[in-house]
Amino acid sequence: DVRYGEETLHASAGIGLALNAVDLLIGEGYRLLAEVEASAEIRADLMQIAALGHRELCLGQGEELSWRENPAPVSDIDMMTLFKQKTSPAFEVALQIGACCAGSDQSMRSVITRYADSLGIAYQINDDLQDMSHDAEGTDLKPDRPSLVMTMAHRKGDADDKKIIESWWSGDDTISNEAIFALLNKVGVEQRIIQLLESYKQQAIDSLSDIQHMSVKGLLRRVVGKIFNDIEIKGWCSELASADAVADATSTATSQ
Repeated sequence: DVRYGEETLHASAGIGLALNAVDLLIGEGYRLLAEVEASAEIRADLMQIAALGHRELCLGQGEELSWRENPAPVSDIDMMTLFKQKTSPAFEVALQIGACCAGSDQSMRSVITRYADSLGIAYQINDDLQDMSHDAEGTDLKPDRPSLVMTMAHRKGDADDKKIIESWWSGDDTISNEAIFALLNKVGVEQRIIQLLESYKQQAIDSLSDIQHMSVKGLLRRVVGKIFNDIEIKGWCSELASADAVADATSTATSQ
């Protein structure tokens, strides 16, 4: 009923109205893509990009809904797969639509897929860390979805810790948020999760190595920096400056 400290639409206006509003927005998105001023081939490609992303996001959300029926520990690999399904397509659709409209080749499309996969996983890991932060405003500490933090805590904790987490997952409202925070501090999984986060952020950066267009490469690196606001983006400023210098020199030579 509350998300990031704000009341959700279904809580304030009802489930029926909220679902209808979402359906309207999705339909509006497809309408806008169909009306892009581009060739019929590009418009068809845009629709397919959006539809595939839409489908993948729903499959990821379906996995999460299935987990709610039988909450249990999830392996790191399965958790990363879930993160990729439920988050990465949102990044990829936006980027692939831009690439399609710009006439990018398949090599660029492949880079975008790898970049979005890593970025989406990193984003979700970071989201889990924020949700479990004691100091976070509007903490979203809820047992209704799989969490990398809680899964790792379950694996690392002792028998009593495991029982607490399993009861919490099952909806035992006698277990307070304070008890969960105390348990997380006890088992100490934060450092491992931060290492995973840094690894996927770096994978997103490394996936851009094949991009020859320096401005595009620099801007995609900046996206990572903007989202996480703490990563050191090495080299993109000089790359953009070099690219701009080449472009200026070319323009000057052409005009002369």
